[in-house]
Amino acid sequence: MQRYVKAVGLRRVVSFVRRPLERQVSEYRHCKQHGEKEQPPLHDWLRQPGLVRKQIQLLNADNIPVEAFGFIGITERYDESLALLNATYNIAVRSLQLNVRDKREAFDFSEQLADKELTAMNEPERHLYARALAFFEQRVRMAAKCKPFAHGALDGVDSDGVLRGWAWWARGDKRVVVDVSVNGNLQGRVNATLLHSLAQWNAPRRGRVGWAIQLPLGLRAGTTVTAKVAATGQELGQLQLQGAGQRPSA
Repeated sequence: MQRYVKAVGLRRVVSFVRRPLERQVSEYRHCKQHGEKEQPPLHDWLRQPGLVRKQIQLLNADNIPVEAFGFIGITERYDESLALLNATYNIAVRSLQLNVRDKREAFDFSEQLADKELTAMNEPERHLYARALAFFEQRVRMAAKCKPFAHGALDGVDSDGVLRGWAWWARGDKRVVVDVSVNGNLQGRVNATLLHSLAQWNAPRRGRVGWAIQLPLGLRAGTTVTAKVAATGQELGQLQLQGAGQRPSA
């Protein structure tokens, strides 16, 4: 993924994500049916280190926030994702479903869902999926309102009380203007024009998509900070302060 992102730019990267457990079992059943060698029992298969973080590794999600990709679809909402993809890029990709199992072969996940060890192992991918789903649904809402969509997220608050983030429009190279509110009250407005680390992944505007704003001193733990696109009201992120070095929660 890294070399492709750097070559074509984040805006042109398209991917789909799937619920972790469903994806893993699907891969197991496929390998068992079509693989050249005998597969271990499902209990052991699901605990392979490379399997439980596969989507994270493929997307390089430890380094690139999911909101930065040009388009992230949801496998469980395939047709809806495809329609939105076509509208986003003005293309006409047709729905094609291959290697689909009969509904009578539905898998019972109750045993795996009750497995606390497996649930803990899947937590990073569950977090990735939840974040991708929220990103997708936000895009759906903006499309329904016929409003332009912006990519963006919060980086967090540093030890000096500076809130940082990034944003760019899905189309065009105009700067994004961001409104930051504290407990629902507008704190300030800032332009997303600072050089951001996403420049190394070929972000739009040559990486000048970052923004920063000084928060008031003495804010208490639990204070809610929200960033929105000034032009559309689209939320870019929200966090509750817990102390210095706060990182945003999905």
